[in-house]
Amino acid sequence: SNSAIKPLWGDIRTFQLGVSMRYIASDKWTLFGLPILRYTTEKGVDLDEGREFGLLAGASYRFSDKLTLGPGLGLFSGIGGEEDIFPILLVNWKMTDSLSLETGRGTAASRGPGLALKWRPSTQWEFGLAARYEKTRFRLADELGNIGQDKSVPVVLTANWKYKRSFTLTALAGMETSGSLSLEDRDGNQLYKSSYDAAPLAGLVASYKF
Repeated sequence: SNSAIKPLWGDIRTFQLGVSMRYIASDKWTLFGLPILRYTTEKGVDLDEGREFGLLAGASYRFSDKLTLGPGLGLFSGIGGEEDIFPILLVNWKMTDSLSLETGRGTAASRGPGLALKWRPSTQWEFGLAARYEKTRFRLADELGNIGQDKSVPVVLTANWKYKRSFTLTALAGMETSGSLSLEDRDGNQLYKSSYDAAPLAGLVASYKF
């Protein structure tokens, strides 16, 4: 059903672990792997009820100092018996000394990398325009153990400030487009589905590399 439905859940919490692995096979080929363990549930439900496993993997080929390109694959096994497989594009294209098109990281609980156009006017500052596909599934705090799902395509402007290569502060603002919400029973059978209008998003992310 595409009819509008009232909110069917409250606050959603998520916890994620991932280990990024990279292997330089030669001066041209690089292999990439990212296994992911994620827990996502509505507040009031044990995180273990919303467990899913994922793997992002691929290979990139360095055509020149300015272009690296390659295919990849994402696999997720989650709640409700979901099995999700999708292609990934790995790209790093340095169009100029300060402008590049790259595979971008997520702004939320993401199923795979998106694309980001980045401008670096200095070593400390970086500005970008990024778009990606987001899909989040979570166990609900109802008696039936139903499953909620949120899908959208966020388009985001970012401003990134770096301090001494270890500390990074990123401000982001944009819109979630092509959004849809759905409700499934505990076995993954769809009960309701509703699209929603473009919605604003904003955030502040701090990271530190050891």
